[in-house]
Amino acid sequence: MRRANERLEQVSADPELQVLAQIRADRIALEAMHERLAAARKFAEGRAEGKAEGKAEGRAEGKAEGRAEGKAEGKAEGKAEGKAEGKAEGKAEGKAESLARVLAKRFGPLDEAASARIASASAEDLDRMLDAAIDAPTLEVVFGSSGDIPGGAGC
Repeated sequence: MRRANERLEQVSADPELQVLAQIRADRIALEAMHERLAAARKFAEGRAEGKAEGKAEGRAEGKAEGRAEGKAEGKAEGKAEGKAEGKAEGKAEGKAESLARVLAKRFGPLDEAASARIASASAEDLDRMLDAAIDAPTLEVVFGSSGDIPGGAGC
């Protein structure tokens, strides 16, 4: 062991061997830095890939949720509008049927022209005609003028 220590002291005193030892130590440190740098690059690449995948998945999920909500809202709005339209149409049909019954009772059976006029009337016109049918002396007065119903019943 003494001999090994003597040799170590000789080698340690040699400037060329000291430079070689320093180069070797620097090389080992440099290799370790390269390994850490490679690991950091892999981490950064994995993080970027994960972020991109997460963003794409989030966008897809958000789009799907938005589409589903929009579809549900549209369906609800359409259903409400359809219900309101159906209700309005039903009311108009009921008014038209009532008007036709009242007019037939007061002035006799209605001809095709009178029936067509009632069928094509707006809800407002049907209301006006129903009011007029209560005390109008003729069918023409109910419809507003004698020219509207050629050859109308009760004329």
